[in-house]
Amino acid sequence: MTSGSERIRCALDLFCNTTTTVVPLEESVATTTISVTATTTVKETPVAPRSVPATPIVPAPPIAPPPTVTAPVVVVEEGPTTFSVSAVPLLSGGDVERGDSVPLSYLQIVNRGSYAARLEGFWIKQNGNAPTRTVIGLSTVDDKGGSRGQTGGTEGSTPFSNGVAFAPTDALFQPGQMRLFTIMATMSSDISTYVGTELKIDVTSLQAEEVTFIGSFPIRGTTWTLSQ
Repeated sequence: MTSGSERIRCALDLFCNTTTTVVPLEESVATTTISVTATTTVKETPVAPRSVPATPIVPAPPIAPPPTVTAPVVVVEEGPTTFSVSAVPLLSGGDVERGDSVPLSYLQIVNRGSYAARLEGFWIKQNGNAPTRTVIGLSTVDDKGGSRGQTGGTEGSTPFSNGVAFAPTDALFQPGQMRLFTIMATMSSDISTYVGTELKIDVTSLQAEEVTFIGSFPIRGTTWTLSQ
């Protein structure tokens, strides 16, 4: 016969036949769950620098040269015309030494007509007492430096014959055009025998086709005295 206390205990245990296990105090300690958190160190991948494309260097476009402007060539027919010729009184003369080149005459020439004409040269004459063989060459040049002419220049010879010589040029004169011309003489390297004598060379005429020359001819040139 079950005692009252046992019945109560059985009621509490719901079943009287349930075996009650007594757990020792030391084992009744609640089990502690240790949570271990694994820390994984992730090495940070370095960020590659962003590649910025370089700004392309665009060469400056070449500078085109300015267009060449060709002045129209005015062709003027050559024909009969008139040249006026006069001396320009700027030469004074003086002493001349061996081998010198000296101006004999300085002329102003103007084309007075309506046609162009080409001047070919000057006829000159020695009126002084110095022998013409003391002059070995003649040359001409205009004020622009574009019309030049020369004859002789060889030692031991002279462009004069019987006191007269031709000083060449090649100058095209347009209608109304004016030019200044100088006629030069080159002296021999040996004039010692004729020291004290004089060159007085005049322009007697000019040469050109279909041109009438007006002026006071002969046109007196400068006087040069030969010296050592």
